[in-house]
Amino acid sequence: MTREEMERLVADRHTVSDKIRALGDAGVPRADIARFLDRKYQHVRNVLNAHERKTGGDSENDEPGRAEPDTVLQLMLANGQIKLPATWLDAQGLVDGDAVICRIGRDGLHVMSRSVAIEAMREIARKRMPQEAAILEALLRDPHRPD
Repeated sequence: MTREEMERLVADRHTVSDKIRALGDAGVPRADIARFLDRKYQHVRNVLNAHERKTGGDSENDEPGRAEPDTVLQLMLANGQIKLPATWLDAQGLVDGDAVICRIGRDGLHVMSRSVAIEAMREIARKRMPQEAAILEALLRDPHRPD
């Protein structure tokens, strides 16, 4: 969908959430909505998930671009950059400019979103040092999110 078509779709909408819902109902991918409205992907995802729950949709299973875990693609490498398919980025909630966490393990290179990396750290803390897990939770708590 072109930018002009998206602008026409949201011309009569007054709130950002209304614009997100209108674009989502029109089938515009979440990452495209986030870029068009200059919002974080997570904001778009939250609005659309709530909208789908209210309208009876199954947002987790209907999400387009969900990549199978064992999918293998030939990736383009240039100047040390890795180009990942847009569907993979959409499935992980990543948009241009987002930070990713890279870790080399015995089983290869792991590329994770910040939220996935934080959850992995929490799991390691729970297993290896359960008595200190509460301290890690306090350190990892998002200061912008209410408890």
